Amino acid sequence: MNIGIRSNHARTRSRLAGALAAVAGIALLTTACGGGTSAPTAAATSSATGRAASYQQQVAFAHCMRSHGALDFPDPGQSLSPGQGRGIKSNPRFAPAAAACRHLLPNGGVSSQPAVSAQTIAERLHFSRCMRARGVANFPDPNSTGDYDLHGIDPHAPAVKSAALTCVHLLSPADQQRVRGAVGS
Repeated sequence: MNIGIRSNHARTRSRLAGALAAVAGIALLTTACGGGTSAPTAAATSSATGRAASYQQQVAFAHCMRSHGALDFPDPGQSLSPGQGRGIKSNPRFAPAAAACRHLLPNGGVSSQPAVSAQTIAERLHFSRCMRARGVANFPDPNSTGDYDLHGIDPHAPAVKSAALTCVHLLSPADQQRVRGAVGS
């Protein structure tokens, strides 16, 4: 279950997937609309160029990570099996490689998402406690940035879905919407 909070690795994977989707979309549009006589607009060209540059940054980051010893670091868009991301991050060479390659990420690897408020973290902490009280014993507390490590939590398991829908009222409207979407309600 993702309540809109992501780890740095998850953000990177999300950016990678978005870039691949954009490149695929451009390729599909080019193929479907080929033969047109009008030239693309400057805005469309700039947007496509930006996405291609972002994808190239992600490819460079992946290559850098592997060249610094994180040999199992995936290419952009590569699917990971459940738990594989945790295994990659547990590699003792991951942190030094990430530090050496961070400059290749957009914004130097610094999230452009706004900081989560103390109130939001408190709401999420109450939600976590409620989830555990409703039978999801391994539901984690949010960390200091409001992120959850939901490894091993199946949002579609009946107990998780039931507890989430019971506890969702403790969250902000935006988080409520994310929880309902994650559990399929």
